[in-house]
Amino acid sequence: MPRLIPLIPGLLLGLVVAAPALAAPALPTAIPGCVERPRTPAAARTPDDIDYTAINWLLMHPDARERLDGLPDEIARLERARAPEAALVRQRLLLSLAQAQAASARPDRAIATLKQLPLDSPRAPEALQLMAELELELGRPEAALRWLQQLAELFPDDAHAVRGLWRAAELSPDPATAMGFLQRAAALSGQDREVAQQWLERSRQPDFLERVEALPPGLWRLAQAALTDPAFAEADAAQAEARRQLQCLSALEQARARLQQQSPRLLADLAATVESLEAPLQSGRAELAARERRFLDTAGQWKDCRRQRQDCAALQVEHDRQGRALTGWRNRLQDMEKKLAYLRANEERLALRWRQEQAAGVVAAQRLADRRGAEHAVMKALLQTTLATALEDRETLAAEAHFRLATAQEAAVRSALGAPSPAP
Repeated sequence: MPRLIPLIPGLLLGLVVAAPALAAPALPTAIPGCVERPRTPAAARTPDDIDYTAINWLLMHPDARERLDGLPDEIARLERARAPEAALVRQRLLLSLAQAQAASARPDRAIATLKQLPLDSPRAPEALQLMAELELELGRPEAALRWLQQLAELFPDDAHAVRGLWRAAELSPDPATAMGFLQRAAALSGQDREVAQQWLERSRQPDFLERVEALPPGLWRLAQAALTDPAFAEADAAQAEARRQLQCLSALEQARARLQQQSPRLLADLAATVESLEAPLQSGRAELAARERRFLDTAGQWKDCRRQRQDCAALQVEHDRQGRALTGWRNRLQDMEKKLAYLRANEERLALRWRQEQAAGVVAAQRLADRRGAEHAVMKALLQTTLATALEDRETLAAEAHFRLATAQEAAVRSALGAPSPAP
């Protein structure tokens, strides 16, 4: 089963944590924030956190009965969740629940669920369109027409508004009114296409992600496929962490340089250095244990998935990625332990140690810079690809809107002249 995360990152740019100033000549203990922040294992989550595994399983499940049974509980949990994206995830689940209710021939319950969605929700256009179809199913075409008109009025830049106007034209008994709906749909389709073109051009600028500090409605509407992609969220977090560690590494290197120049007490400074490495080492060991638990958990899930003869491609990719990350983390932890043992056993080689750490800092800084650049490139590529697809979809939508309008106008002219309509 594919792994889909129904969320939008809170910020396009990650959190930057500045390291505190360091005072010479004594080397301080480990600077808070310089060790990579461990992620919370699934087993350690509190009931208030978002369980994306359960949510994704429900959203991807083909059986509407399973979604009907499981979604209400997840929606109730999201009301207590502390994550900033909890409201958006809850709105998505409400829409999915309404769709499942509609598929199970429960239109009244689906309408009641849809009415819980706020009108400022990103899911509101799709919800209004579904509301109209449910009203039709209940034999209320006038109500359906009102929902479709509201959709066009509130969300004129959304593709659902154009399709809603087409549906309104089909429902309208008055040919003149139907023609008005088609004309309005053609006009709206062109507006959304221009917005997509503008955002695509802006996304090609080198510093586009750095300058977008919030998510404007236009960008969210067009690029939500990328912004809700787990690869985008993962890259966003990784490049933010790399930038944070670069700052901390720079602060450490500056402090060590000052200490080397100003401190005459080499052995005392060595003892302080050893002390400063203890905290990151303990944090690294704790992170290694957490990564090993996650790796074993994924391996078990992959094994169960293959035993059940399901599609396990996503689990296999996640298993391989965790394995590579675990190996890298082990190597880094072993390197930290070797450095600490070297410092303890070779106090007389302190001067050489300074030069080695300086060189290691340069390598680490380059590695972090490369990592940040690579993750940034992933984010930009996902965003540009999605915007290009959105533009293509809008161009297709505009072409169809004008074709429908032209066809209706031709039919109206022929009817006025008494000429037979062309064969379909």
